Amino acid sequence: MRTFLALTIALLVFVAPVMAQSAAGEAAVREATKQFMAAFTKHDVKAIGPLLDENFQSWTGARKTRAELVKFYQGRFDRMKDVQINLAEDIGVDFITPDIAIHKFYSKSTGFLDSDGNPRPLGKGLWGMLYVKKNGKWLRRANFWRRVEE
Repeated sequence: MRTFLALTIALLVFVAPVMAQSAAGEAAVREATKQFMAAFTKHDVKAIGPLLDENFQSWTGARKTRAELVKFYQGRFDRMKDVQINLAEDIGVDFITPDIAIHKFYSKSTGFLDSDGNPRPLGKGLWGMLYVKKNGKWLRRANFWRRVEE
């Protein structure tokens, strides 16, 4: 019985701090996504830039740096004056390591235009944002987005 009690206490001593760190990490990653959504909705590329790792790369490889993505967003905002995205449903945060995490969620979007400039219908997207923690700050390193049908 003493051995069991000693093992239980030892586990609690080592596991509790890890669990607390994980909860704090999840909250920080979700906050980074929230900051991105707010900056996107305001069309504020100056606020989006610092949220990205300098080596950002889109999943498709179409944009390979923070500067390229900021330029892409600026072009989108110039062309689509009313475009907005909002987090619709949080799926979860998965940690690959203590300093690498993936935030999965669904978004709702409005104001997008097709290539002819016609409004697209309200959209739902599935996101996977890969974050890296650098100097205590969670930065988006890559992302996956795919439109999903409802």
